[in-house]
Amino acid sequence: MGFLDKLLGPRSNATPVHVDDSNFRNEVLNHEGPLLLDIWGPGCAPCQRLVPVLQSLAKQYDGRVKICELNAAEAPRSASRLGVRGTPTIVVYRRKAEIGRVVGYHPKSYFDEMIETEFGDEPEELEASIREETPTISEDLAGLSRKAQKKREKKARLKARSAG
Repeated sequence: MGFLDKLLGPRSNATPVHVDDSNFRNEVLNHEGPLLLDIWGPGCAPCQRLVPVLQSLAKQYDGRVKICELNAAEAPRSASRLGVRGTPTIVVYRRKAEIGRVVGYHPKSYFDEMIETEFGDEPEELEASIREETPTISEDLAGLSRKAQKKREKKARLKARSAG
């Protein structure tokens, strides 16, 4: 372990998981936790721009959000089943179900905000909140209302960004 690793903690070497027609069911459809699936095509410039973003996300969210990549030309059955019409397409899954998708290049900040909005209440975060001091019922209800409003605002911003 080097000096920086001791100082900053170990760095993740996680990379996006390669998915094809043979392992699509096991890697994507049977995965219980949060997952982003990047469907890309060879020769697609926006897809190439997305590569470092997805690599960074895989490292940053290692163990929390599974990042996968599927080459549409090498996995035509899976791409067809998903109804992919253009690349890059990012399909978002939560608890084995698709909860959304975005088409085209988006910066890392877009995905960071989306991950926090969609997956911010995953089990480890819920566990941490349970351990905190329990507020009164009225404080708890007010907090839930504010949290719900913030979540709605974030989703609206994400929709506006992907539409623009």
